[in-house]
Amino acid sequence: MKITLFSVIITIALCLTGCLTTQRVVTKTIDTTKDIEVTETPRGLMLTVSERLLFDSGKSIIKPEANEVIEKVADIIINKTDADILVEGHTDSRGSDTKNQKLSFARAQAVKDMLVTKNVPYGRIQISGLGASMPKADNSTEDGMRLNRRTEIYLLGENKKEVKEVVNESVFAGSLTKLRNLFD
Repeated sequence: MKITLFSVIITIALCLTGCLTTQRVVTKTIDTTKDIEVTETPRGLMLTVSERLLFDSGKSIIKPEANEVIEKVADIIINKTDADILVEGHTDSRGSDTKNQKLSFARAQAVKDMLVTKNVPYGRIQISGLGASMPKADNSTEDGMRLNRRTEIYLLGENKKEVKEVVNESVFAGSLTKLRNLFD
């Protein structure tokens, strides 16, 4: 019995160590990920994902390699916030206004659909296709156009501090709850 109890205690200690490591990684992801730019706005926390990561040029089908980025976003939404979500699609100014609006809306819808497959509740997500109407940069250069092709995901009413606090509390607290349940 002592060996079994000792094994359980060692296993639990290793699990808690793993959870603390995960906590640091999640916090880092929110702040410094290369794939997701995080900005505080008056509307809430904005996660910006470059279109080059998500879509081929002129397309609204999410690339398979974008799955990891979408999973990061879904994890933040599911585990770190109760906020409603707004997904906005943006394009550069190439093409007609009508085509760009349709493309940006289709891309926002594709992101919503992918988030739903990652267990984000459908009803929490609103979408909007803004075409080229809100550029971040000058559309007269390739670099500017690249910056304007983006999907912005708003965690409405959230800020970085609130999301970090939830991350820090939920990962460790969740592990303690699981540990308590083992002995109850």
